[in-house]
Amino acid sequence: MDDLLARLEIGSSVAARRIVELLFNSYMPVDKPLEVQLTRAIRLVRTNHAAARKFYLYAYLHMGLAQTSQFNAFLLPVLCLNVMYFHLRKVDLLVGSLVRWLVG
Repeated sequence: MDDLLARLEIGSSVAARRIVELLFNSYMPVDKPLEVQLTRAIRLVRTNHAAARKFYLYAYLHMGLAQTSQFNAFLLPVLCLNVMYFHLRKVDLLVGSLVRWLVG
C-alpha cells in the first residue's frame, strides 16, 4: 500500500488516475457510512498527505454528484472544527508563554 501511495504522489496524471481506481474502495468506500469514509480519509492524510491530495483530486471520477456532495457537506464542519481547535491551541500556548514571561 505504501508503494502505491508513493507512486500516486509522484506519478503522472494518467498513472495517478489508475492508482486512484485501485485504491478507491479502500480510502473512499461509498457503500459505507460517512463516519467510515472520514476515518479512512484521515488515515490516508496521516499516511501520506501529498498522495491524499492527488487521491482526492481524481476521486470524483469514481463518485456520483450526490456522493461527492454528501461527503463534502460532512467534511466541511469537521475541517472547520479542526482548524478552530488548532488556532485556539496556538492562542492558548501564546498566552501561556506571555504569562510565564510576565511572571517569570
